[in-house]
Amino acid sequence: MELYALLAELNISFQQEEHIPVYTMADCDQLHLSLQGESVKNLFLTDRTRFFLYTLPEHERADLKALRASLGCGKLSFAGEEPLLEKLGLTPGAVTPLGLVNNRERDVAFILHRSLTGKTLLIHPNRNTATLSIGATDVLRLVRHLGIPALCL
Repeated sequence: MELYALLAELNISFQQEEHIPVYTMADCDQLHLSLQGESVKNLFLTDRTRFFLYTLPEHERADLKALRASLGCGKLSFAGEEPLLEKLGLTPGAVTPLGLVNNRERDVAFILHRSLTGKTLLIHPNRNTATLSIGATDVLRLVRHLGIPALCL
């Protein structure tokens, strides 16, 4: 199902702003968006047997050792471009929890940093030429609707 149709079906509201393509957090910092919300980074991770999409505050350091301990999984590393495209239909620079709509196998777990719970997030709509302002609660609702495991850690 197309992302925007699913958001409408679930009655999830958002605001969107188009912009030039961005590929890094530094690129995003240069945008000067009028949207209100928390800037986040999204890490596509693997422990070589499972995949995880971790959304955390833009300036938060990702403590992969602590995350590994919380998940009870093997050593975490970045999954790479090929699995990102295969599992989420995304390319580097466009990583977003909304890409989970493309995860047909439902084998990528979503992890939201606990400090983002209840906040409004600034995330891409599966392309790096726009940003959405959308509630973290709504993102979690969407992910759970898709049947994908979602954790707040």
